[in-house]
Amino acid sequence: MVSHVKKKRQDYDLKYYQKLQYKRSKSKSFNSEYIQKQNARQQKCRRLKKATQQTPTNATESITTATEALSNATEPPTVRTILRKAEGVRHRRAYTRKMKNEKEKLSNEIKVLRKENSKLKKILSKQHSGDIETNDVTSAVSPTKLFINSISPRAKKRATKRLLNKKIYLVVLFQN
Repeated sequence: MVSHVKKKRQDYDLKYYQKLQYKRSKSKSFNSEYIQKQNARQQKCRRLKKATQQTPTNATESITTATEALSNATEPPTVRTILRKAEGVRHRRAYTRKMKNEKEKLSNEIKVLRKENSKLKKILSKQHSGDIETNDVTSAVSPTKLFINSISPRAKKRATKRLLNKKIYLVVLFQN
């Protein structure tokens, strides 16, 4: 059974390989650079393998062949470079996570501000429509209209019903 970490690594390697193949198929320049790098890696490995397989007779020859092999090829990664790379990966992940969280906060703030903006626009449009109605009427505003406009909707209904009932009562009284 493969451990979870090995499985993740295998998945990552597979995805990396697929991306690499895709890039190589799309770009000729990338493909040629990749081939050059791959050839350089293989030559380095071959040189190191030859240097380790050759068993020199004295110690001075072994030192010179080892230094020649190292001078011809780049040094293999040390623990320090491996740790630096791992730290870089952690740093980049933390930075991307930080930026993602900041983006979410800003998008939530934008949503709240947009809702507030729409509410204010609705209020402004209601006030504007009320101003248009009062501007169209050239006569003075009656006290009843002023009173009705300044109270709640339920109170408006009650007041209008009461005024209509009074009006009907007065009409009936004058007719008799």
